[in-house]
Amino acid sequence: TVVSAVESIYMAVERLGTRLPEATIAVVGATGAIGRATAILLAEEVGRLVLIGNPARPEVSRKRLLKVAGDAVAHLAELAREGHRFAPGTIGGRLLGLGPLPDEAAGPEVWQDLALRLAEAGALRISTEVDVDLPAADLVVTATSTAEELVTPRNLKFGAAVCDISRPPNVSRAVKEARPDVLVIDGGVVEVPGRPDLGWNFG
Repeated sequence: TVVSAVESIYMAVERLGTRLPEATIAVVGATGAIGRATAILLAEEVGRLVLIGNPARPEVSRKRLLKVAGDAVAHLAELAREGHRFAPGTIGGRLLGLGPLPDEAAGPEVWQDLALRLAEAGALRISTEVDVDLPAADLVVTATSTAEELVTPRNLKFGAAVCDISRPPNVSRAVKEARPDVLVIDGGVVEVPGRPDLGWNFG
């Protein structure tokens, strides 16, 4: 699900002509398993990442979001140690600009502290306010378990792309009618090559 969603986002970026190092991506539901993994993978290429959690429990959500942000920073540090080169302007590039990387055995609080420093530099943001942060996002990923329509015609940036992984969907049906400038992708869905054969006839 995560890999197909990220590939969908990259296809949308290519179609829209957006440059990832200059893009802001918001992940709604970043504390869930799928949202967390998606955020960590996207952190490799983007210039700014907004992690959005549950507004019903803001304090708990912020702690969990900070942990996700720290995991993303630790992942970027591991890539850097393996020789990965980050494009200028990306979160990874900014991380390297903060100075020598901590030892790979560093605890989560070290990575979370670095995440907060990146947040101060504008590369990361932790939030529980969808309506405040979505209008600034070039790309939006939804990965929640709520049935609410969190993404509406009013809280999307002009020309944005939305990858909706959530089931039930979090994107309002009104977006398609009211916002022809917005590209909505049903993320996490793939077509399996060939015709499926389970060994018997279903009729």
